[in-house]
Amino acid sequence: SLKTFEDLDIRRRILLLVFHHFFLIGTHIIDIIYIFYIKRTKITIKSESANSSKHHFYIKCGKYPLFNVVYLHRGSVLERTHDYIYSNTKPFNTMNDNLITQLREDTMRLCDELRREQEVENQTFRKYLVNGYEMLISPTEELECLLEPILPRVGVTALVGTSDSGKSTLLRGLAMAVASGAGHYLDFKLNPRHGRAIYVSTEDDVNAVSSLMRKQIAELGTPHDAYSTLDFIFDTENLVDTLDKSLEERPADLVVIDAFADLYTGPLNENNRVRSYLNVFSQLAQRHSTLIIFLHHTGKRTEVLSPSKHNAIGSQGFEAKMRVMFELRHDPLNHDLRHLCVVKGNYLSKEFKHESFVLMFTPGLNFIATGDRVPFGALKERDADVDDRLAQARALRDQGMTLQQIADALGY
Repeated sequence: SLKTFEDLDIRRRILLLVFHHFFLIGTHIIDIIYIFYIKRTKITIKSESANSSKHHFYIKCGKYPLFNVVYLHRGSVLERTHDYIYSNTKPFNTMNDNLITQLREDTMRLCDELRREQEVENQTFRKYLVNGYEMLISPTEELECLLEPILPRVGVTALVGTSDSGKSTLLRGLAMAVASGAGHYLDFKLNPRHGRAIYVSTEDDVNAVSSLMRKQIAELGTPHDAYSTLDFIFDTENLVDTLDKSLEERPADLVVIDAFADLYTGPLNENNRVRSYLNVFSQLAQRHSTLIIFLHHTGKRTEVLSPSKHNAIGSQGFEAKMRVMFELRHDPLNHDLRHLCVVKGNYLSKEFKHESFVLMFTPGLNFIATGDRVPFGALKERDADVDDRLAQARALRDQGMTLQQIADALGY
């Protein structure tokens, strides 16, 4: 039926039409054989007049003309000029008069659709190619930032730190600032486009987050309805699909994922698997022009070391995928202070990467920038038994243990 035919895809419909044409040709051949060998067929040649060079070649079955072929007699050559197929002949009277015309129109239309499909495929392919000249003449001169200048508008970034350092509070405060329309956060300028943020929580449930937010809002003094564009996700099953659909329906400036280790269940020390997992979120960020921040943890006893991108738990594959990476750590002397350290920034100058931004952690669970900067080297915690541990490490090494076994034995 026509409905069934229209439901087919273009290539199958064209293939069906080709087979249909072959079927019609076979039918004509059978009809002609039937006419010539079974019916009494008469072939005549008739001139229009005695002196005319135009001749008509007729094939007739009884009184029904089948073909009328016109020839021009030029010298000794008969030139074929016109063919006429009589549609009212008896052998062909079961065919629909409009069938061939309809098939021809359908074929042309399907070829046009196929050509348009090919053009769409070519455009889809070309969108992955970016011309260098077009990039150079584009009006954008500087990298667009969500939190200027330390957080880009699009990409995948990370905040790492030890437990109880305030990582979740810091990122929740950033999400609240984006959703509430605050112009600044930690004295950095905010540039949201949509004024919407999504917070994925794997460690705290609805009641815990609600209680923490009430404390923060009470100190900030903002109305509750200012956070109507801040959405939380607590069920992380099919998280990528959930985020993809949510961002498609309502674009967001920021997606916070708290925490990475709860979502990635593979070995943390396998570079390829970690990068492959993060690549899915990187493509999601690019597709929806949003920023995704992962919360992750640092290794044991890393606070005796200087802030570094290598302090994060797991392989080099995690930090390598991040455009910007921060480490949040306690102040060695004042427990009300935190240090936000830019340990990796592909597009940041060195002035951001060697000194921390000192933050005050308030009783209302908010962070306030103090304006102070501290060199990374001054943030190491004093450890009285460092020499003892070095001696233990040397002794274990002499016993033939590997570096990993020594680190496990010493609690690193």
